[in-house]
Amino acid sequence: MQSDFYNLYKDYSTTELLKILRQSADYQPDAVAAAEHLLNTREISEQDREYVDKHFQLIEESIKAREQKLQGYKAVVTDFLEPVLEPSAPMNPAKWLKFVLLLIVISYTWSFYSTIVHFIHLFGYNDHHLFDVSDSADVLNLVYVPIVFYLLFKRNRWGWMLLFADNFICIFSQFASLIPFYFYQLAYHPSYSLPAYINTTAIAQGLLRIALAYFLWSPSMADFFGVNVQVKKRTLQVSIVLAIFLACGLIVLVRFF
Repeated sequence: MQSDFYNLYKDYSTTELLKILRQSADYQPDAVAAAEHLLNTREISEQDREYVDKHFQLIEESIKAREQKLQGYKAVVTDFLEPVLEPSAPMNPAKWLKFVLLLIVISYTWSFYSTIVHFIHLFGYNDHHLFDVSDSADVLNLVYVPIVFYLLFKRNRWGWMLLFADNFICIFSQFASLIPFYFYQLAYHPSYSLPAYINTTAIAQGLLRIALAYFLWSPSMADFFGVNVQVKKRTLQVSIVLAIFLACGLIVLVRFF
């Protein structure tokens, strides 16, 4: 076996053989012995040793640089996710805002993709499709979300007001929509249970909106956006009125259409 390595390494340069000795743990014992035997027959210059030392020094520096960069990324991610990883820690509004903005970007990206695919499917394969209320709502959402994102990013209180109202109305509407559904199923499909209508995605979205509304309402988050108690009360009042109006409209639609 050693003779096989000897024949393999005999044409290797001195620096290549020195590298094998420096990484002996990565080679078979016979391979290391063959490289050492070949080196014993050669004159090793100081320049060769310096070259190999420099080579492994650069490798070590590269490994350390990658580790430091990885640690830096971990620190950034940990700092970014601190509100979620350490919910018991004192609230830092700036960090919470970053996390909320990330959620908005992720949600908007998916919504934008879904809307585009929806329109391509409708108008690409259905020449008789008319632009209805649902389509208008999708387009409005694509414009509305970036506006809210910009206002939040600028720490404008209108961003706080719109986001809180949006979450409150969605929460209220989500629960209100169960009422007409329940009575409809009770009248026409008594065997169909209400829990079957409530899927995991709806529950997760509802809990997420409740959590977001709760944190927006907290004094530290409100102060961060320059929202005083009076503005909070007015925003809540307007949100309640709009939520009731939309819920009543939904009940009417279900009842008569």
